[in-house]
Amino acid sequence: MTAAEAILKAFRQIEPGVHPELEMGRYLTETAGFGHVPKLLGSIEFVCPSTGSRTALCVLQSLIRDGKDGWEYVTAHLKKMRAEDRAGQGSAHELMSLAGKLGKRTAELHQAFGAATSNPAFEPEPASEDWLLQWKGSLLSSVSSVLGNVADRMNNFAGADSVIAKSLVARNGELTARVRARLPRSTKAKLTRLHGDFHLGQSLVTQGDVFIVDFEGEPMRPLAERRSKHLPLRDVAGMLRSLEYASATAAQDAELTEEETSTVQELSCRMQSSFLLAYSQAIAGCVSFPQDLTQADDLLELCLIEKALYEVQYEMANRPDWIKMPMAGLLAVMDGRRHSFTYLP
Repeated sequence: MTAAEAILKAFRQIEPGVHPELEMGRYLTETAGFGHVPKLLGSIEFVCPSTGSRTALCVLQSLIRDGKDGWEYVTAHLKKMRAEDRAGQGSAHELMSLAGKLGKRTAELHQAFGAATSNPAFEPEPASEDWLLQWKGSLLSSVSSVLGNVADRMNNFAGADSVIAKSLVARNGELTARVRARLPRSTKAKLTRLHGDFHLGQSLVTQGDVFIVDFEGEPMRPLAERRSKHLPLRDVAGMLRSLEYASATAAQDAELTEEETSTVQELSCRMQSSFLLAYSQAIAGCVSFPQDLTQADDLLELCLIEKALYEVQYEMANRPDWIKMPMAGLLAVMDGRRHSFTYLP
């Protein structure tokens, strides 16, 4: 193998302990044999002479030739969706095909994480009643704190942002009740490892296929938290939210008309449906996917609420001009918009 066939990835945020990028790469390459991620070829770790603790510094991975960043690929095609633009028809076909392929590869990744193994770091675990109650508490705490922060900063919003912020805060109780109603008392779905920071930018588009990359999790979170097990539907929610962000970004950057923006949003919805359909077909039989499809719908909705709440907090702190996007996502959930496995053929 030549240098042109490999890439060296150095970690900016380092701390002692097992690094998920190295751990996941080794598992997916050597144990699961999952072919749609970069192969782990090697790594460099610092071993403390006194304690023996290991700190990952970098990993060597196989290069995905001609891979295009998934976010850039999708937004570029969405910007072509101008009214009466024939080029947009080709872009729509490309994006629908990509969404289906992405759904399939995501499910296959989750199947790999759900496989039986003697490695305790990857062994599927039951979602106990205590675990569900803990997650419920975390979700309810997020609803209270995030919407409380929105209320405290109401004077910072103007125009349409102010209207949507007031509507969201006024429906705090409704969102809390929805979380309580959707969370089951028990589930047969097991907890497994997952990507953990899944969005379009964590994919590479090649000719007719998709590769999933960057398994280090959210760099600002502790290693132990990034290595924890959860319901892989969290990854599904992350990708659905990313597709919505992509449509909003494309409409803004390309200065699309109202009609063109509507076309882009409609295509984004169709892509989400295509993603979910392909995922549902490829995830069948996986221990981490609920056997009860109605429960799967409920759990996905909770993951979407959790993700949108995180986005609201992030946008308030970093990109206040984008605050409308995640707030609209939360309102859409409360208004009955539902990403559903239940009625997929």
